[in-house]
Amino acid sequence: MALDNRRLADLAAHDAFIQRHNGPREQDVKAMLAELDMASLDTLIERTVPADIRLGDELDLDPPKGEAEALGYLSAWRPRTAPSRATWARATTAPICPR
Repeated sequence: MALDNRRLADLAAHDAFIQRHNGPREQDVKAMLAELDMASLDTLIERTVPADIRLGDELDLDPPKGEAEALGYLSAWRPRTAPSRATWARATTAPICPR
């Protein structure tokens, strides 16, 4: 295995979260729309999502969170959503089948 001689600062992608989780880049969207022969994302939505299931209004969302804030928010949910010991035991125990 070859050694990686890059500096730690070069390896730390501080904006990696944004690149991974905020959707496609503008040039990717343009390429997709050109391939589909669509003028805009609105046109794509109008032609692919039936009108009777579209919301029609903007979603009322909280302001965006940074990675550390989002992880803190999600970790607060963990105790309430973690499986109980009984649930875990049922999921990891082999079933008993009659012969």
